[in-house]
Amino acid sequence: MKKLFVLFFCLFSFEVEAPSIATMALVMSALTSGKELIKDKNSFPGNLFSGEKKFTAKKMIIVVKKNMNNNAAVTVALVICYDQILAKEVKKMSARQVIKSMEQFKKDYPKDIKILKWQVAAKEKISKPFPLEYPDKPPPKSATIFVDYNGNEPYRGEAPPGVSTVVVTLMKDDFSVKGEE
Repeated sequence: MKKLFVLFFCLFSFEVEAPSIATMALVMSALTSGKELIKDKNSFPGNLFSGEKKFTAKKMIIVVKKNMNNNAAVTVALVICYDQILAKEVKKMSARQVIKSMEQFKKDYPKDIKILKWQVAAKEKISKPFPLEYPDKPPPKSATIFVDYNGNEPYRGEAPPGVSTVVVTLMKDDFSVKGEE
């Protein structure tokens, strides 16, 4: 609370135009009346003080479209990194490299990485969400989805932060990722 008061005092100690003062008054009102929001680092205004939103999903839905991967099965991997340097390195890799190296990653970085994977058949109909079980303390630095399609693309996508469910749609030659509340 003291920091907010100091911020408020500093902002109004200088000459500021009337519309700016009104805007700041509204912001300060929202900040001081929403203490419980500040505790939640993934919500506004809490994310103003903590940087980016974090990966928080607890479920994943995999949707299989017609002719997915030319009717060949795929492996879907969700790689959750707790170390920023490791996260940057993983994001440079292709799906094939990550899936091939999963066991080694688990041995080399047991506290810094969590890998969840699913084998998906081309004609499989998946209707219920998969629960995602991973440590959320410390908060993950990144969550990346890899799918081993037949092809030379990296086939990776960033899992959206701040959502409760991740939806991965497997299409003929590629996949998409979106979040749902």
